[in-house]
Amino acid sequence: ARQFESTDDAFIDAYAQRVAPQVAGRVLKVLGDDNQLVQAGQSLLQIDPSDVDVSLDQDKAMLAEAKGKLAEAQAQQLVAQATVGQSEADVQQAQTILQNNQSEMKRYEGLTAEAMSRQHLDDLRTAVGNQQAQVSAQQKKLARAKAQTELAKSQIASAQASVQAAEAQVASSQ
Repeated sequence: ARQFESTDDAFIDAYAQRVAPQVAGRVLKVLGDDNQLVQAGQSLLQIDPSDVDVSLDQDKAMLAEAKGKLAEAQAQQLVAQATVGQSEADVQQAQTILQNNQSEMKRYEGLTAEAMSRQHLDDLRTAVGNQQAQVSAQQKKLARAKAQTELAKSQIASAQASVQAAEAQVASSQ
């Protein structure tokens, strides 16, 4: 033991710097030697890229899913707009039939009981009432179709936001 020097209060003089990776992962290779001088920005370690690659693939899949939902929302908007057009035509048709039934009833109301049967007049009144209900039902279908169009618009906006978020995540992963 006399060949080795020892002390109870030894100090080492050095410049210590903290090193933090930008990504987490397993170290594959150390790119420097002990006591080697390094420059700012010089790579010190090689990190296994498999975890980052998996994360990037997941982010790309999320982006593709978000784009799919956007396309679906846009298709739903087209369907809703077509339904609005169909419903408008149905309302117009129901109103035309109602006007025809009302005109026919007015023609027959002025006639005497001998000119037409009471049953025929009752049938005309029933037809008018039924057609008024049909017009109301068609108008409600039209309102529902317009609401579906607005819903589709909001789904498109939401899907566009999801696409932007997914694109940002992919950029971050890259």
